[in-house]
Amino acid sequence: MTRTLVLAGVAAALLVAACQGAEQPPVTAVPTAADSADQVLIGVHTLLTASGVRQGELFADTTYVYDDNSRYVFRKVRTTFNTSTGAPNGTLTSREGRYDLRQRVLEAVGDVVVVTTDGKRLLTPHLRFEQARNLVRSDSAFTLVD
Repeated sequence: MTRTLVLAGVAAALLVAACQGAEQPPVTAVPTAADSADQVLIGVHTLLTASGVRQGELFADTTYVYDDNSRYVFRKVRTTFNTSTGAPNGTLTSREGRYDLRQRVLEAVGDVVVVTTDGKRLLTPHLRFEQARNLVRSDSAFTLVD
């Protein structure tokens, strides 16, 4: 009986000692984009198609999906564009991209570079493409290099 009490006492002491030095895991003070996202995707590659014709390809380091799969935020974006017949037309790179499926609006933000297949370059901090109107615009200064 004494032996059982000694073993129980040692086990209790070990349990208390094990719980005392535990450090809490690091926690950020500010919420991140991933905290409120419906999904977080890593290493994204998707085809952009219309009526079965490849209109482009999108690559992103990280994608956050919001609002019941209708709004996407991309990090480290590279997109290739094709003509309506599928021939290569140009590329876009940026630090961040956003696509609103309901409004059909694609935005590129941060060091945006568009390069066409004939070598023209467009440099801007912000670019917006409204798919329904087939309109590219920017509220920022841009540089066009022929």
